[in-house]
Amino acid sequence: MVQIAVGNEIFCPGERKLQICVVPRKLPREFEAIIGSLRLLHPTFVGIPTLRSDSVPETQVGATMAGSAVFLSLCHREALPVTPIEAMASGCAVVGYHGWGGLDYANAANGRWFGHDEIEGVIDALAEVLEGLRKNDPLITSMIAAGRETAAAYSPTKSEAGFIAAFRTFGAL
Repeated sequence: MVQIAVGNEIFCPGERKLQICVVPRKLPREFEAIIGSLRLLHPTFVGIPTLRSDSVPETQVGATMAGSAVFLSLCHREALPVTPIEAMASGCAVVGYHGWGGLDYANAANGRWFGHDEIEGVIDALAEVLEGLRKNDPLITSMIAAGRETAAAYSPTKSEAGFIAAFRTFGAL
């Protein structure tokens, strides 16, 4: 099977802070609603920074993910959302929308995933994960490890092997 590859040199863990990384370009209003509601309903998280990574080079997105403890996924109607995989490879705890195509890899072990109509669930899960990170909760640590394992399946090496196998199947190699 040929699949996408997530570059290990760009998307890898770094020294992280308790902050949220998000790429809100497709759902900017929803992003504002989620973060605003999080701060209103869970005031202990008012001071947590939210870093937007839209319209910036891929290397900058990778650096922001590497330094962020949480990635807020705002995938919407995508065949295969890549940014959550990049975030998992970067060691982020992923919370948010699976975008439907993300159901190929999204599960309860590697993130807190929701359909697009479950905004309240996203807000509460974001609070749960942030609190778990503050308390060094082993469940959140396990979720991040499962995310890194999921992302490893999308390594350039595995992608290349699938590509070569597909070409051999068709007799092109």
